[in-house]
This record gives sequence, C-alpha cells and structure tokens, in this order.
Amino acid sequence: MTFLRWLSQMRDLPWYILTRCAILACVMLGSTLLALVWAIASGAAAPLLWRYAHDTIALAPAVLLSGLFASAFLEQILDRR
Repeated sequence: MTFLRWLSQMRDLPWYILTRCAILACVMLGSTLLALVWAIASGAAAPLLWRYAHDTIALAPAVLLSGLFASAFLEQILDRR
C-alpha cells in the first residue's frame, strides 16, 4: 500500500517519466507480438525476427524499471529542494 500511496502523491514530472516508460514498454511488447506473427508468416527471415523478438522481450522490463527508478530518484531530488 505504500507504493500506491507514493504513486498517488507523485509530482507531475516524475509521473510523466513513469507513464512514458510504461507506454514505451507496452509498445515494445506490441512490436514483439508483431515480429512473432511476421516470423511465423515468413520463412527466410524467421530466425532474425525470432532473435529481435527475444531481445525486445528482454529489454521491455528494463525500460519499465529504468522509468520507475528515474521517477523515484527525481521525486527524491524534488523533495529535497
């Protein structure tokens, strides 16, 4: 519940960073789904598309966590000002 309370009291700029990173992670996962469907449909480029999909799946949580850490650090900086 502390995390939810922290989200509700967040300032505009850290909230902006967090939401944009969450949207970017969702877009990355959507593009992964598109690459997987394309890999199933195509024959020659399938191994490359599977690799791109695997790499994107691995990086989407990193984008989300970096947004969470950046917004948390920015919130701490703005609290000390």
